[in-house]
Amino acid sequence: MIEEEKTFDVYSLSPGMNVGDLPPEAEVCKHLPYFILPHQAVVPAGCNGTEKRSTDNSVSYIRLLKGLDFLSGYDPDAINLSLGPAYSLPGDDPLLMTCLAFHAKNIPVIVAAGNYGVSGEGTLQPLATSPPVISVGATDKQKKLLASSSRGTPGGLCPTVVTDGSPLDIDTPIKYPPETSFAAPRVSRLVLYLQSYLRLLVNDIFVTDKDSAFGAPIRRPRIGIADTGVNPDLLPHSGSSSAFNLGKGVDTIRMSRSKEERDWYSRYFRFLNGCGITTPPLITPEIIKKSLELSATRFDNHKPFEIGAGYVDEDAVDAFLLSIDAKKLTNLLYPDIFKERGLSEKLTDFSDSLGSLKNERTLQAFKIQVLPEIQLIVAKVM
Repeated sequence: MIEEEKTFDVYSLSPGMNVGDLPPEAEVCKHLPYFILPHQAVVPAGCNGTEKRSTDNSVSYIRLLKGLDFLSGYDPDAINLSLGPAYSLPGDDPLLMTCLAFHAKNIPVIVAAGNYGVSGEGTLQPLATSPPVISVGATDKQKKLLASSSRGTPGGLCPTVVTDGSPLDIDTPIKYPPETSFAAPRVSRLVLYLQSYLRLLVNDIFVTDKDSAFGAPIRRPRIGIADTGVNPDLLPHSGSSSAFNLGKGVDTIRMSRSKEERDWYSRYFRFLNGCGITTPPLITPEIIKKSLELSATRFDNHKPFEIGAGYVDEDAVDAFLLSIDAKKLTNLLYPDIFKERGLSEKLTDFSDSLGSLKNERTLQAFKIQVLPEIQLIVAKVM
């Protein structure tokens, strides 16, 4: 049991280690390769191969690590972290390594950029400085960058995007100010939108019977949130369910496809096959991050180190997905391959002849049938 006044050390679990040899006060993560001991506790000599990974950590740090361990057990499609340590972390820190582990499993990690912007440049919170994560700055409802939204450094790290950081307009006893903690879950919803739709698109192109009027089954999107103690109703995830309701209801949805869409998929599939591409790509966090950046709109009065690629919201993602053609989709899913193979001109000519994907009806149905079904898993960490 965690006691507020104590600090803690985090150790790696070595392969084959007998956790029964650990002292009784040790807390062993269920899914992450770590165990936790009170600071200065002695690790028994028989626990060979273990190494101390982080030392003298606060209760809030340990709760966040344990929260990520909890979320790992629910097979999330993405992870939202609206909080992070206020101090710098070494590159092999367990929190940073856990974010990298999610990334390696093709699970995007979305983090609040931090609320230290009044101090100027280089104020991103530590988890937002990890290149693989999607870091989110905040604006007000008028799309004006908040003075408190943490900045990056010129020519260096910066937020990925910014969006509205206002809390939802609902009746609560406490009124919260706008901040990046509210911006991050809005972008997390956009991540699930992009991820689910692009997975559907790839399956429809490569896997689903081209004559079928229905597309591939879509799993209800599932997001893990390390909650800051704010009421989950403030988070913009309508229709979300808590962890103990994940097994209830329909877990997959199938959507109809027009003949025009099926014809587009068939022609594009034959083109890719003719270029030597026969296997569907994974929808990786890099692809999702790039999609957000391509969807975003820059502000003329702000530098990239302040706002990253710019402002993004659902309308911006809609516009990006509605503009998909063969060239844009290929460069997103297979970056550099056609250039390396000297096929860029061939791709351009084919894309011009094929035209854009007519997917407006499908996207409208997708947002009605899929996005309201987002499942929410909350790890209380404060």
